[in-house]
Amino acid sequence: MKTKPLIFYYCIIIVAVMAVAPRSMLPHVFDLGDKARHILTFAMLAFTGSLAFPNRLKIVYIGLIFYGAAIELIQKNFTVSHIGDINDLLADCKGIVIGIIVYFAFRQLGKLIKV
Repeated sequence: MKTKPLIFYYCIIIVAVMAVAPRSMLPHVFDLGDKARHILTFAMLAFTGSLAFPNRLKIVYIGLIFYGAAIELIQKNFTVSHIGDINDLLADCKGIVIGIIVYFAFRQLGKLIKV
């Protein structure tokens, strides 16, 4: 399997584990607000997903929206230390948009550099 899809899959798995692990077990690497973490996380997922599957971008982006919704439902119904929140899903969507913008900006930059 190619490296880019593997990186994307690893990111998906890491996010899933962090989304359901008790907060006390999570590293305090970034002291950002909750919504900022959601935005950054999903921007990274959208960017790595775009790199991994450039011919299936719509599927990647729609899949990430459903992934974010699934995480929120799981947190709401099956975890104690996390709270499922529609505002978190909205932050996820903002992150996806940012990831899309960054991906297309990098693509355009790549075209300019090759000229």
